[in-house]
Amino acid sequence: MTRGPAPKLTKEKLLAGNPGGRPLNFDEPKFPDGEMPAPEFLDDSGKRLWQEIVPPLKLLGLAKPANREVLGRYCEMLVRYRELLVFIRKSGTTYPVRAPAGVPDAKGKTRVGPIIGFKEWPQYKQVRELEKNLLIYEREFGITPAAATRVKIKQEVVSGGSTKDLKAQYFGGIAPGNPIPIRAS
Repeated sequence: MTRGPAPKLTKEKLLAGNPGGRPLNFDEPKFPDGEMPAPEFLDDSGKRLWQEIVPPLKLLGLAKPANREVLGRYCEMLVRYRELLVFIRKSGTTYPVRAPAGVPDAKGKTRVGPIIGFKEWPQYKQVRELEKNLLIYEREFGITPAAATRVKIKQEVVSGGSTKDLKAQYFGGIAPGNPIPIRAS
């Protein structure tokens, strides 16, 4: 496992204003834009969620056909998470554990044993695990509030501005590949 934060795409660094100030890799692979239909493995709930999540990410240039399967897995996990939350809200996070039932009484009726403790529903453990996994995906795609604070987007970008415009804005019109002038100290 590597140390430190997960690496970001150059585009994400540009959108955030290159806060680390390190040299940017303009030679990283460029994933082509294109249609992004929901993956076939998603059920109807997952496909509805896909229509809710993917268009905003696509608008920001963060959703590409190359990461379609990853976004599909995210939708699948989020659907499962929501289903488990319905169960937890209905049943609570724990259930009572009873002592073994007693001996049948004179009428032949067996009495239920007393409550001796409480156990956590397995569904609650699944919810906690899914929360961790969903957070990892959300950080990767910049859709948590904390991740979003590191992304700065001008209205022109949302309405169709290009990456070239962003580069010009952040680097004073110097295009990638051109030598950056060195300031005399």
